[in-house]
Amino acid sequence: MADETEHYSGALNLTGAGNDEPPRLGKHAYLAYCASTGGKSLVSGAPLPSWEDQDPQIQDAWEAAATAVQREILD
Repeated sequence: MADETEHYSGALNLTGAGNDEPPRLGKHAYLAYCASTGGKSLVSGAPLPSWEDQDPQIQDAWEAAATAVQREILD
């Protein structure tokens, strides 16, 4: 997890993965959260899984939350 999150020290790179893939705002938010908590859950203290190992429903929830913030900012 550390190598995935170490570049989230404040500024986010919201570009795709070097291809035509759109930015995954939920993934960026999740990785920033992981970086800010040292890769551990603030609820249980358990290590947080990588984005790819995260449950798809939780990924969808992060995407929905990030999209809601984006809409609020752009409105």
